[in-house]
Amino acid sequence: MLRERLERLALGAPTAVEGPDISLSPTVLPVYALLSTGRMVAAYALSLLFTLVYGYVAAYNRRAEVVLMPLLDVLQSVPILSFLPVVLLSLSAVLPEAIAVGLASIVLIFTSQAWNMTFAWYQSLTTIPMELREASSIFRFNRWLRLKTLELPFGANSLIWNSMMSWAGGWFFLMAAEIFTVGQRDFRLPGLGAYLSEAAAQGDRQAILLGIVALVAVIVPVMTIVGDTEEERAPEREHLRAMLSFYGSTPNYAFIWDEAGFEGTTARIRGAGGGAGAGVSARGIVEELLRESRAWT
Repeated sequence: MLRERLERLALGAPTAVEGPDISLSPTVLPVYALLSTGRMVAAYALSLLFTLVYGYVAAYNRRAEVVLMPLLDVLQSVPILSFLPVVLLSLSAVLPEAIAVGLASIVLIFTSQAWNMTFAWYQSLTTIPMELREASSIFRFNRWLRLKTLELPFGANSLIWNSMMSWAGGWFFLMAAEIFTVGQRDFRLPGLGAYLSEAAAQGDRQAILLGIVALVAVIVPVMTIVGDTEEERAPEREHLRAMLSFYGSTPNYAFIWDEAGFEGTTARIRGAGGGAGAGVSARGIVEELLRESRAWT
């Protein structure tokens, strides 16, 4: 039934669509980069909203879980590019072309981002330790407080990691969405994908190079911004050094140092002396080894 309705909508789409003129002037690259990034942001916002709602319902409603999780597994197994023709042609039949094409590109990117984020969020919610759940019940947290103080912090690492993966994968499908054509229907969108496609079609090597540079200039800063600052990593480094010093002085862990190529390290640490100064001396030895291995410098 749904397939028949979608086919009727698709058949009602225009038989010929004239696409936009894609300029290869370097001056349009900032505008195209902004348009492409805007589509990515819109798709990610939609994916995040879908993730939080869908995963929450599946985690806390057992009847819904038996339907929602298998359905999500089926959806993620469908080739992402297969969503685009049906969605695009269907939207073109009921909406103005510009709006339909823009929405279809966002939907395509959404399908490349949402599934793994949802699975990660669902897993986080279902693995919250019982002690933390009991503590939230003792303090009588309502749903909003439990989400804000327990569930989101607990699932943050998984959400952030999978968000980075989804954002990176979304760029590929953004490029595909911006250069989509079906027969006489040109559904291209002004953006970096269309710019690179047009440059390749015209054999303009300079434009191709400029497009790649613009793409890298947009992607790299975004992926770098989400990383920890040096100030945030400093306590982690110190904690690691203290742990290595402590466990490195334990004879049972001596073989680990030996296998890593630092034979005799445990004996050196244990021979650094006793008392309060032993920890400082042990950390000094670990610091020396870390410098030699170029780790955590």
